[in-house]
Amino acid sequence: MNICLFNPAMQDNNKSPSENLGDFIIEEAVKREIVSLFPNSNLLELSTHVPPSYSKHLLNACKF
Repeated sequence: MNICLFNPAMQDNNKSPSENLGDFIIEEAVKREIVSLFPNSNLLELSTHVPPSYSKHLLNACKF
């Protein structure tokens, strides 16, 4: 199952890091919880700093 994670720690969808340390704290906590709830899922990560319309191909692949 594919789960889309809107990740604040990514500055863009090329996985460039955000400049905000708080974004990484959020990312770590959310990933930990998702893995514990859905251990066999695939995470598709999308930046919260980019409009979702630029990520349409990834959004179509997600179940949640």
